[in-house]
Amino acid sequence: MDDKRRHKRFTVEGIHGNMLFISDIHIINISLGGAAIETSRRLRIGTEYTIKLDDKGRSISFKGLVVWAVLKEGKKSAHGEVIPVYRAGIEFRTIVSEKLEELVTFIDGHKKADEGRLKGLRFKIHGPERAVLDYIYSYTVKKLSLGGMLIESSDEFKLDETYSMEIFLPHDKAIRFSGRIAHCQLAEGLPIHYDIGIEFTELKEEDKSSLEEFIKSI
Repeated sequence: MDDKRRHKRFTVEGIHGNMLFISDIHIINISLGGAAIETSRRLRIGTEYTIKLDDKGRSISFKGLVVWAVLKEGKKSAHGEVIPVYRAGIEFRTIVSEKLEELVTFIDGHKKADEGRLKGLRFKIHGPERAVLDYIYSYTVKKLSLGGMLIESSDEFKLDETYSMEIFLPHDKAIRFSGRIAHCQLAEGLPIHYDIGIEFTELKEEDKSSLEEFIKSI
């Protein structure tokens, strides 16, 4: 990680942050109670995600809990990489009347066929223009510098992927930025976890100044 040569890193305690995952998904089928999806990202059972559907200039979103998830297969990309394909079942959380009406309209406009389910009908659909899944992931910061940080994660990340991120300094000061995965290394010890090197990108001057003041204080 180049930032280790440009900026001195400091070990920190009590600093946490959030990372926004956004992943394209394919909807296999959907009902008023939930959906079955395919995605290239491993989903955590018992974790809440948000499904966002963009279609014909409209955008609707629903929060749902992952109730099952399995690795279906691996596909080779054009570059020869093996990309995992996961299937997961999402159970929608309580949907207010307005959202319910939007979901009924969406299903009615996209359904191809229906399948019997114990809790009603589940429909195969023509996919919307775009369907994505997003999730806020919390992490702990181990080391910090003006150019980047080292965090600990139970998930493995691909090099050079970029995420919208934030860290919370003392007194609830939030620093927001884009973070590039500069390295990802399996750490020692159990449970299995990874040390993830993050390079700060698109860091505003105001946030950079706040970060610099905090680093000086330690």
